[in-house]
Amino acid sequence: QGMMTLPEALRPLPRPPPTLQLSDLETGQHPAQRRLILEELLAHNLSMLALRAGAHRSHPQPLSANDALKNKLLAALP
Repeated sequence: QGMMTLPEALRPLPRPPPTLQLSDLETGQHPAQRRLILEELLAHNLSMLALRAGAHRSHPQPLSANDALKNKLLAALP
């Protein structure tokens, strides 16, 4: 048997059916939970890929050398 669809996984949230096994919910093994976990992981991975793709497209400007700031930083180090 395949994984639940997203609408099927969302349907029991507002009013869980009486046949729902609490032990499955407590252990994170209910099929609806597993589907929602997969959706969250997929969304997170896609957003991270988009951020990385954007970072590769940008061309950051190098910072100019500033001896006063460099000396202040070095003096603050233990």
